[in-house]
Amino acid sequence: MSDFDSRIDSLSAAKRALLENRLREKLTKPSQSSVDGLDVDNLDSHETKHVHRLSAALSNHLKIYSQQQEATLFMVLLAALQTLLYRYTQQTDVIVGAPIAGRDRGELASLIGPFLDHSALCTSFDDSPSFRKVVSRVKQKTLEA
Repeated sequence: MSDFDSRIDSLSAAKRALLENRLREKLTKPSQSSVDGLDVDNLDSHETKHVHRLSAALSNHLKIYSQQQEATLFMVLLAALQTLLYRYTQQTDVIVGAPIAGRDRGELASLIGPFLDHSALCTSFDDSPSFRKVVSRVKQKTLEA
């Protein structure tokens, strides 16, 4: 075997050992995947909470706006979320899941515990509606749910 072949074999063995070590580290090392400090590999939607506090002035403005639109604050905030999602994704149909109370039968009224169902609320943005129109659509879909 020539000196050149010997060096190639040595480099190949070193490279193989390096790759094996990296793979072993990757398989045994805990995941470091994160987004802004949130461990996305262990993300459990039931335990993850994001709290954003609105100023008193903004809260009051939103309440007044929702009253003017004859909508609930939930409907206005849902419309805002769906508008934001539309602007980021440019998808003309935006669907957001929302929990709804499941106590529509009289015999369930006295029972203790949560009776929740989920509803998919879809809003169409295909005609570039104004925010007022989006609130109107969300209100209609929410009442239908």
